[in-house]
Amino acid sequence: MVRARPSAAQSLRFSKQALALCLLWMLSVSPALATNYALLIGVSNYSHEKITKLKGPANDTTLLWRVLEKRGFASENMTVLADGLPIGPGFPASKGDPTRAAILEAFAELAQHAGAGDLVLIYFSGHGTEQPVVNQGQDPERGNLDQVMLPIDAGTYDQATKTVRNGIVDDEIGIALDRIRERGADVWVIIDACHAGSMTRGLVDGVVVRGVEPSALGIPAAAPILPAKMMAGENMNFPSKSPSGSLVEFFAVDSWREAIERPFDAFAPPMLGEGSERRVGVFTYFLYKLLSDGTRSIRSYRDLANQIVRDIQQSRMPPPALPLFGGDLDRPLLSIGKAPPPAAWQAKIDGNTVEVDAGALHGITENAVLRLSASPEQDAPEWARAVVQKADPIRSVARIDPPARALPPERLWARIAIPGVSFVLAVAEPAEPDAATRKLIDESKALAAQQQQGAIDWVFAKADAADVRLQVHAGRVWLLPADGEWVREDFQQAKPRLKAYPLTPSYPVSSPNSPAKLAGSVHAIARARNMVRLAEAADPTRTWNEHDLEVSAQRVPAFGDDKDPHRDCPNLAQVSEQDLLKAAKPMDLRLPQAVFHCDLVRLTVKNNGPRDVDVNVSYIDAASGIKNLGQECTVTIPAGSQPLIRSLWITTWDRKANAPDSMGREHIVVTAVERRGQSQADLCFIQEAVRGVDRGQRRGTVSGKAGWLLGALEQAALASSGTRGAVSLDHDDEPDEPRAGMYLLTLQVTPTLPP
Repeated sequence: MVRARPSAAQSLRFSKQALALCLLWMLSVSPALATNYALLIGVSNYSHEKITKLKGPANDTTLLWRVLEKRGFASENMTVLADGLPIGPGFPASKGDPTRAAILEAFAELAQHAGAGDLVLIYFSGHGTEQPVVNQGQDPERGNLDQVMLPIDAGTYDQATKTVRNGIVDDEIGIALDRIRERGADVWVIIDACHAGSMTRGLVDGVVVRGVEPSALGIPAAAPILPAKMMAGENMNFPSKSPSGSLVEFFAVDSWREAIERPFDAFAPPMLGEGSERRVGVFTYFLYKLLSDGTRSIRSYRDLANQIVRDIQQSRMPPPALPLFGGDLDRPLLSIGKAPPPAAWQAKIDGNTVEVDAGALHGITENAVLRLSASPEQDAPEWARAVVQKADPIRSVARIDPPARALPPERLWARIAIPGVSFVLAVAEPAEPDAATRKLIDESKALAAQQQQGAIDWVFAKADAADVRLQVHAGRVWLLPADGEWVREDFQQAKPRLKAYPLTPSYPVSSPNSPAKLAGSVHAIARARNMVRLAEAADPTRTWNEHDLEVSAQRVPAFGDDKDPHRDCPNLAQVSEQDLLKAAKPMDLRLPQAVFHCDLVRLTVKNNGPRDVDVNVSYIDAASGIKNLGQECTVTIPAGSQPLIRSLWITTWDRKANAPDSMGREHIVVTAVERRGQSQADLCFIQEAVRGVDRGQRRGTVSGKAGWLLGALEQAALASSGTRGAVSLDHDDEPDEPRAGMYLLTLQVTPTLPP
């Protein structure tokens, strides 16, 4: 991962007089004179045979170039270094191949031309890797490793220089960024690459990892250091504390996870490639979609980061890991240029049915409400509204409701008026299964339909649109995530790094118990996924102000003996409150937080409002388990009382089993319902859903947003397979109705080193 080192100048203490002069000089710079610069780097056709060629970077740089032009970046101030770009309309003109020399020269030119108040956007799409730290005098990095950006002319590891030939180490980039920031320019760095390609994947057409396994380039293993100290490293975060320019960082993944590219059909031509060859970086896809969307209220980089995470969480095809963000995230987003207008798509009408040339990849879900008009212009008069009945990846079908009062226009356009939350879990069946496997899958389907344990329907999908993928190997059916990550014992033997990850769930094809186990696992995934999607959508700030109900979290990094990364975490009763508060660091509930073995997470819920509030605090692990944090599933917090506190240790290693614990994307969900009267809201069904207990509808006579939320929770976790699998977000509160909301803290649980 790219890291910018604070320059020596940034560490000096300014006198009050010097600081005042600098601030006055900054304020004298007119915003009208500020300039936006961009350096867009895309590396596809690597020259070295050990580095896999990519298809997505050329499309990535094209998409970023297009949206930045719409946002006010002048073409003469955008430098593109990307190979494989065609010459013609719709594509940027590349200044040359993205070699090491060309990239460093472009950095130097930015430092020469950018000035105070300017914005410099630096984007890289391609491969990365990691190598042992060369400068042992620097601050320690996780795993004692430097991250390396790989230009098109990157080669193998040079034993003499102890670095990858023509690679660009994160420390070099940090120095280059300092030189730009010293001129007073603000910098936004976006990296759609990763630094480890160790994960093995099942056959998923078009999915490619953007990282190179270090051993493939002859890079030696790093020397051992104190592992726990490395595991407790912070996210990248360099807020500006001097008159020099600020720094904002967007990373597709952390340094231990994998960024991927995959096929997408959701873009207007021209694009490079056809079918599975038309690939785009998954992180870039979500970034581009939001920068192009005029319907969202995005004022700061933090808002943008939050929306990216929300869209990923609600996506039908989420990437294997969430992105990380750092720096001055509260700065205004792209201060020059406005967002394009809301997207509109052509539609065809047949009676009361509307077919739209957009679908799940465009953010359309079942039960979303579409606004129909005769023009794509944002202020075009509304002709009718339609509720989406089905949303495929790039097509959707909606039904006009209520019926239109006028004849349809000659041409029809649709845009999202009210978004929905999809509760559909798409499961991709294995290709050409044998008779025994076919029998297992059919029996699992039948059990799911008969028992109605509370999961959503299985919706079988093609390989390019699935939440879960079934693969067959060695007489077992394996349950893979959307991108096909696959951990087996034979893979762990071949790649020791995989020993830090738990094995992928699998079930013997011949076992009579496998149909029930497979059906139960899919139900659990659906429930956990739906709870997260609903929590992302049920924004509590729409009805609760931050003062009335305060939800906050803190992290105590790597508590305990730092010499053993697989140690038992200490007993919480043996740790003093004073020691906890001294080491605690605040966590941002709006962004994913990296956590490590024996980190302590403390969640606090304080009710400052006029009414009592009923609360449920649940933990959703990466294995789709949902458990209550605390002895009671529903806790009442009286108005103005002491706060509710829940604490838990993060563990990535099970010492008793001597095996990895669950890790990856995990969540803490706080469901809060304001009391109206003396009856306590029953939130226990959130955990009971895991055990398959369905007690029927629980909403009773609760109205307003509280009633909507409880009903949506029922459908997300307990609805039978006959439901449609979506809810609309149209839930305006009536005056004096009980308020409700869900708070979501997403944790990126990172593995320790394997033994």
